[in-house]
Amino acid sequence: SSGINAEWPLRPGSSSSDESSDSDDSDPKTDPDFIRIVSRLLKDISPTFIWTIKRDDIDFKYLNRDQIVNHYCKASSFTTKIGLCHHLRSLPWYDASDPNEFFPRCYQLYNEDDREDFKEDFEICASLSILKIYVKQHKEHIKNAEIERTSPEPEKDDIPVEKAENLVPIAAIDLAILHLTNVVKHLDDEFIDFKSESRSNNNIMTPFKRKSILNYSYSLSAKEFRFDAFSQATLDVATGMLKEFGELKLAQESIEGCTNTWIMKPGAKSRGRGVIPQNNFDDIIKLADSSKEEKWVIQKYIEHPLLVHNTKFDIRQWFMVTDWNPLTLYFYQDSYLRFGSRPFTLDDFDPSIHLCNNSIQKKFLSGQGKNETSFAKGNMWTSAAFKKHLDKHGNLDKWDDLIYPGMKKAIQRVMMTIQDIIEDRKNSFELYGADFMVDSNYSPWLIEINCSPAMGGTTKVTERLCSEVLDDCIKVIIDKKEKSTDRDSALIPLL
Repeated sequence: SSGINAEWPLRPGSSSSDESSDSDDSDPKTDPDFIRIVSRLLKDISPTFIWTIKRDDIDFKYLNRDQIVNHYCKASSFTTKIGLCHHLRSLPWYDASDPNEFFPRCYQLYNEDDREDFKEDFEICASLSILKIYVKQHKEHIKNAEIERTSPEPEKDDIPVEKAENLVPIAAIDLAILHLTNVVKHLDDEFIDFKSESRSNNNIMTPFKRKSILNYSYSLSAKEFRFDAFSQATLDVATGMLKEFGELKLAQESIEGCTNTWIMKPGAKSRGRGVIPQNNFDDIIKLADSSKEEKWVIQKYIEHPLLVHNTKFDIRQWFMVTDWNPLTLYFYQDSYLRFGSRPFTLDDFDPSIHLCNNSIQKKFLSGQGKNETSFAKGNMWTSAAFKKHLDKHGNLDKWDDLIYPGMKKAIQRVMMTIQDIIEDRKNSFELYGADFMVDSNYSPWLIEINCSPAMGGTTKVTERLCSEVLDDCIKVIIDKKEKSTDRDSALIPLL
């Protein structure tokens, strides 16, 4: 039996923890009088199975050994944005892999060392953006010049830009090259020692030069700004430096773009609350310093996401831990996609475009479905529907070979980093909801992990899947424990 009653090891005055729980379920059909009656009838019964949304509702010290609970004590180290960012840095101690291969790099802005590292990273991305935009604009200008040319003319090294109102000097390329040349000198085994750069180069990159690079990148990110001249020689230098950086095989090259966009997140909130895309360093720092109580993290935005009908999406993937020693992990075979409600663009940071959380998107879904995508009822798809879409475009193998196994590996690696610090309990288990994005190369990127994932049937997709997940949890936790083998579960053992 389960339910809240006087015999529960309930923690007095318990309240919501800071963990990344995205559950905002409330059942308006629940009758309070019925609950009170049932609770009174069961007040002298000690429950054998306890399911609660909030871990802090349970005082684990007073649990009986045979009581089954859907939480582990002190298991919040990876279900906050701060905790996940922190613990994944220790992954190389547990596995021969790099977290940068599946987790967009992340910095804790309340930590001075992290903030300095972020500043250097942001400046490098700004320099790379300048070169990428130059290459792109050079191609566009050559193409336009060919169209406008009325008669053959001899090739010129320099092709002037005509009728450009907002010009960026070609000196921006020189500054970007100078900066990146200094960085390349200090790259060793794909690790950037930013601090040694500033010491060993005798302040070649002065604060004024660094600020100029940022200002140039801001201007160029606004599409109305263009370089004041184009030449083959400058193009060769720009493409050469980009190629040199590409040969370094930095793990996150596939998510980099031209806008140097990052995403700010309150370290302990969930459901998309307070999440803001940003591409201006001063605005980022100002927001991070605006509240002493709030601890912010900043994470690299995936500028080249895989799109469905030109719309961004993320994937909610469930998994369950039934034991930490030995680590016993189940991965749910189905998942679902959550879509934005407007076409993807980096020219507009509106949350309806960039934040796929259902709690955010439902604000944009009016009774008439004003912002609902035409291809996804309730802005959701099952993974089966997504696979049909991939198959239609000849890419079904991308799910089987890249996306699904990539999500599995990411979860396994996260669990490795925190296995030894979790307080294990043999009759506990926990269901988690991991959120992934997929880049244009079909590589999955872990964004965050939520404890107590929302399991309410808010759409046709979640109404069916969430019910099945809960049923399968019982199959694994209760039926298998009772040696029942007549019920198959879609929770597949992973470890």
